[in-house]
Amino acid sequence: MPRHRLESEHCEVNNPDFTFAILPPPDPRLTVDPARFRYMYVTMPFVADIQGYRINFAFPPPVQITQNIFGAGFRPIGIGHAVLSNGRKAVYVADYQVNQINGFTIDQSSGALGNFQKPVFAATGTNPLHITVHPSNRFLYVTNQGSNDVSAYSISPFGDLVPLGAGVGTGRIPAGISPVGIAVNAGLAYVANTGSNDISEYRIDDNGMLQEIPLHSPVKAGNQPQRVAIHPNGRFVYVTNAVDNTVSQYTITDAAHAGTAPFGALVPMQPATVPSGISPVAVAIHPSGRFVYVANASDDTVTPYTVDENTGSLKKGFDVSLYQGLKPNDLAIDPSGKDLYVVCYNTSEIERHSIDVQNGGLLGGNVVPTPFANPALLTIVP
Repeated sequence: MPRHRLESEHCEVNNPDFTFAILPPPDPRLTVDPARFRYMYVTMPFVADIQGYRINFAFPPPVQITQNIFGAGFRPIGIGHAVLSNGRKAVYVADYQVNQINGFTIDQSSGALGNFQKPVFAATGTNPLHITVHPSNRFLYVTNQGSNDVSAYSISPFGDLVPLGAGVGTGRIPAGISPVGIAVNAGLAYVANTGSNDISEYRIDDNGMLQEIPLHSPVKAGNQPQRVAIHPNGRFVYVTNAVDNTVSQYTITDAAHAGTAPFGALVPMQPATVPSGISPVAVAIHPSGRFVYVANASDDTVTPYTVDENTGSLKKGFDVSLYQGLKPNDLAIDPSGKDLYVVCYNTSEIERHSIDVQNGGLLGGNVVPTPFANPALLTIVP
């Protein structure tokens, strides 16, 4: 893939009375206008770093924010963001080693991360991994891979995380064995349990607590499910199965059709799975709901799918090859729907691919360098 390089020209104009230089106009990608930018952040666990990037709507290749956050715990992996009720934006990072979430504020003019006036941190279960934030920005959830549960918090107007519930084990909701991926919408949550090969199903009450769906949860998945994604229309769910090289596809039981299955329960589609590349891990759904993308860690590919608008069933496209040995680990789609970002764990880079919004195909793009090797997970803040 081509690597983008900025070039400029410097020209001097001479006349008998004076000499001056005509400089090229400033690179519009570096001009700071918050209305034109969004920001992307990626965790790098082995140096305890979060790297930020600025994305210009008109010039999509991200520009690295020179300010890095070091000392972001000991092994930051999971990352998410929220828009606080006071209008500020925040990034939250799960520290897998010390069992804690740390919060940072975003400078809207530069994208630089900083500490809150009062440091924001919250205890989790053992080995917190994936973070997700409720669409209302009022609640945050993280899977705890080592303690087989999910931690749930309310987000205060000032960014503080307050564990939900009361008493011993506050904010901790049981899941299956080795929970990893989690996805939520306004009223439902689903957790991929890689150790028990199933998906825990929850309803979300008005206070943000997860209530496991009785007499149905968990539902069977493939072998070592990794990530889970909910379709924007709230009717379909997709789960990557790393060992089976498949994606499980489900229909969500809505209130009007609850009967044999309760509201929120996952019902396997026919077929129940579709093929992927080798060792599918991450999954992302296009904002339009028309396309799904899966990162395959062992064959360095991304598999695109089209979504049947009536049934939600996936139709596999041709795998898109990345550079060999990259081990794609995470995916994120820019909210505009124009670009797909692929985190490449075995390197020091993220790949950006343009999306053909007509058919979902991945077009040319560029490589976005990271300052250190082994980037893990990323989040894009609108």
